[in-house]
Amino acid sequence: GLLAILKAGGAYVPLDPSYPRERLQYMVKDSTPVALLVQAGTRDLLDDEHALRIDLDSVTWDAQRE
Repeated sequence: GLLAILKAGGAYVPLDPSYPRERLQYMVKDSTPVALLVQAGTRDLLDDEHALRIDLDSVTWDAQRE
């Protein structure tokens, strides 16, 4: 989660879905993200086609250990 993002040298910008859509769009445009973590409730709030969108509801988390 958040700790992994920070340890990898990334930045975390929290986007509250209760914010107006225009505010969210501005925050995404201003931060120029490489990836967006989205869920069912937030998937359609952001229109940034330049960032990789990772849908946390559809990702298969493989917990197998070798």
